[in-house]
Amino acid sequence: MNKYNMLKNINAFTITLPVLWILTGLFTIHNGDKILVTLTLLSLLLTLITYKFEVLKRNFKNKYLLILVVLFIYSALGEVFHFETPIIFRAIATTLVLTLFLPYDLISPKRICIYSLIGSIISLFFVSYNIFVLNIERGSLDINPIPFSTYLCVLSALSLVCFFCIRDTKYKIICLLSVILSFIAVMLTETRGTILALIITLVLSAIYFIIKRSENKKKSILFFIIISAFMVVISFPVLKDRLYDKTAYEFSLIEKGNDSSSIGIRLNLWKAGILTIENSPFKGTGNNIHPAIKKLMDEGKIYKNNFYFTLIHFHNQYIDIAVKWGVQSLIILLLFLLVPLFTLNKEDDFTKISFYSLTSIFMIAGLTDPPLVNKQLFILFLTLLAIVYGKNKIK
Repeated sequence: MNKYNMLKNINAFTITLPVLWILTGLFTIHNGDKILVTLTLLSLLLTLITYKFEVLKRNFKNKYLLILVVLFIYSALGEVFHFETPIIFRAIATTLVLTLFLPYDLISPKRICIYSLIGSIISLFFVSYNIFVLNIERGSLDINPIPFSTYLCVLSALSLVCFFCIRDTKYKIICLLSVILSFIAVMLTETRGTILALIITLVLSAIYFIIKRSENKKKSILFFIIISAFMVVISFPVLKDRLYDKTAYEFSLIEKGNDSSSIGIRLNLWKAGILTIENSPFKGTGNNIHPAIKKLMDEGKIYKNNFYFTLIHFHNQYIDIAVKWGVQSLIILLLFLLVPLFTLNKEDDFTKISFYSLTSIFMIAGLTDPPLVNKQLFILFLTLLAIVYGKNKIK
């Protein structure tokens, strides 16, 4: 490699550092979002030095950026006029700047699979070290296991899409390693909602590619069965103990009138949310949800538990948005998630299935947690979709 090519590769790597950080350190390092701001500004500076404003002109072809612009304006108005919004201003501002000035052609499926593998290795080490070396229980980890496991689901799902779209055997192995390692890490978090989201998404993605793109369907099906069996075997203890046994036990408690289990608390929160929406469908409570919950407890409409007052959401993305910001905000959220899916008919498989997979992860995980209210997941989701959608528009 000559000196020019080496400098070119270093420059490309530095420009894509924010994407590397989003897929690796954003969730495991304290104040990872603040570090992302610095990396984004560095990337912006190098992009302007290298490409002037050519990248910005090309990226204007990316219609998905219109969504980011609308969200940015809405969040900015909230900052100026001091009204609550579900969008964190710094998160949307960072995402918009990054996706406006990032050269999408530098973010190839091969680069994504390498960055995802790095993220999978770091995350698996982090989870394993805390659980098996430090003997820290799942609920006592330094990070919230639910958003963290959602991030791991994204790594696994995106790596599977790259696996089917890349021809190079070496990179296929890297992708498959990333799928397996991130899958194991998700299982170690023992988060039922995201485990379900990941299994459904991986199976549907694999079926799509086997049916549509596989040249040797019998061989592909056999390979899929072998890999699936391997992943079931290594995750069987978690699937049995956490997903089946504990779930069955918690439902048996509910049948006996004991609502203090994890599922019981969630069911009561969902009930509280629905009752609150019925009482005030359009106004919303904002982030101050505890008075509404206390009122329902005093009226005997939900099970009394002081643990509710330690929570900041309803453990359901759709109920949470409707309670805090009205049913109209829920409709906007669903349009934001679903409408782009109907514009993908003419896109290539990488773009299409990446969109479907990421949306699937966030919508299914949203049944038990509000992932898009989490600033790191918000950045992850929007950045990846903007990049994936934008790649085809600059060709």
